[in-house]
Amino acid sequence: MLSSCNVCESKDLTDIWDLPNFPLTGIYVDRPDEVNYQNTYPQKLQFCTNCSHAQLANQIDPSFLYRDTYTHRTSESPISASGNKFLLDFILSKTNGKNFQQVLEIGCNDLLLLQNLRDRTQNQAGVDPIWPDGIHVSEQGIRLWGGFAESANYSELLKHKIDLIISAHTFEHVLNPKKAILSLQDQISEDCLLIIEVPSAERMLEQRRLDQVFNQHVNYYSVRSLETLMKPLGFNLVDLEYNYSYWGGTQLLVFSRDINSHNDLVRPHLTTEAYKESIVDFEAAMRNASSQIENSHGPVYLYGAAQMLPSLIYHLTDSALRKITGIIDDNPARQGKFYPNFGLKISSSDRLFDLEQSTIVVSALDSARPILRRLIELKPRTIIIPSGLI
Repeated sequence: MLSSCNVCESKDLTDIWDLPNFPLTGIYVDRPDEVNYQNTYPQKLQFCTNCSHAQLANQIDPSFLYRDTYTHRTSESPISASGNKFLLDFILSKTNGKNFQQVLEIGCNDLLLLQNLRDRTQNQAGVDPIWPDGIHVSEQGIRLWGGFAESANYSELLKHKIDLIISAHTFEHVLNPKKAILSLQDQISEDCLLIIEVPSAERMLEQRRLDQVFNQHVNYYSVRSLETLMKPLGFNLVDLEYNYSYWGGTQLLVFSRDINSHNDLVRPHLTTEAYKESIVDFEAAMRNASSQIENSHGPVYLYGAAQMLPSLIYHLTDSALRKITGIIDDNPARQGKFYPNFGLKISSSDRLFDLEQSTIVVSALDSARPILRRLIELKPRTIIIPSGLI
């Protein structure tokens, strides 16, 4: 269990949420009993009163978390691809047409973003554990480190000093973000820009979306904690924007090493009490959703076989789960699959003929808006949205 903050190394940590037998997410299998390894872990959410960072107390070995069964790829996920387009437009707008000599993407996944920046960057490099171990070069000439950011061999990976660092939805997964940042110390140019996108702790609490707490996300950043993380490398926050169509509101931040840079951005102040209040409201909403499911008429289907569905159903009651008939998802790659230790097969909506008499539970909350448009066409008897604003 962690005893200090991942960002500022303070010991001023408070345990704010106990999550026993908390499941892994992002895993799809051919049979519900196929997984022969530990699938749930004792977990706690901690809050640092010094820098307003939140983190999971028990860190699971990332080589176990992100092996072949972890399926997320940016280009294969419509919501991720859309978010990537928003980030690309943000990068282009904030760099004012500048060309860069060396870009580094931390968490390059399947290279979608780096490929779209090739005409603006002379040399491209990426780091991600989904690639084979060590250094190699992609077909597009992108230099890759197959491993974690904390241990990357930047002296061999890079051709020049870095003048643009980008990272999207990676630092929430990094076990030691401070070590990852400090490992860049000798590799960045004086005029380097850093553009990062991560889920927003402020928006998560504002929307009572505590289903966004799950084992793969070790860190829950506030604006203040991100500033604290970047300060040792001389980075100052110069711009902040939100993508409200992605994860309920991801935060995109621009950092500069220009000592004359300044801003008058508002920085919300998160507290232990704010977290606890949001958790109480979220748990009440999940009890209410469970009651609605338990008392519903007709067959009950979950709509949306999301990566994070195990963390959502974790908060439903056992009696509510027993009422659920099946899981619907219109992604062919997920149809016919199961979640570990959850015996409901994922099916297409086209193969079900009783939807007009059914109750539909929106189970992919981050895609709730397009799902609701689809459900209007299907005309189910009842629609339940378990928690949060959408």
